[in-house]
Amino acid sequence: MITFVKFKTLICAIMLTGATFMSASAQQADNQRMEMQFVVSNGTTRVVSKLINFSLSYNKPIAAVSTDETAKSASVDDYKSCYVVISFERLDIPLLKAFTETKAKLDAEVITTDTYHKLPTRKIELKGIVMDGMNDQLTGDYSTAFMNLSCKELVVDGVKLR
Repeated sequence: MITFVKFKTLICAIMLTGATFMSASAQQADNQRMEMQFVVSNGTTRVVSKLINFSLSYNKPIAAVSTDETAKSASVDDYKSCYVVISFERLDIPLLKAFTETKAKLDAEVITTDTYHKLPTRKIELKGIVMDGMNDQLTGDYSTAFMNLSCKELVVDGVKLR
């Protein structure tokens, strides 16, 4: 009888440990490791948005290696070499207004912070940014919004790409 009680106690302890571990894992899953902020400024107004995803692409213009100076300068001036995709849990209306109501190109920065404090904070500056497209997806369970942006110049942790 005593062995049966010890066995039940052991099973209860194992189940309680498993439930505690699952609860801690679920809470940790809610907190993203990397926190990302997207800050847009047009000189007078600043809009700060929380991102769930940030993707960056840089393509060097082909004309930049051309020997014809006229073709080189004309192509480079029109070419947007930096493409950015950002996503949110919900569409950020103040950010959308900043892109649609402003005629001038905007400047923005993305600041990523490791909540575990193991990786350094990163800062990506986007100069002359424009919104090329937007997608807002709503379902019964969740919502997600994406913005496609482009710019002519960006600075990644102090390294300038143009």
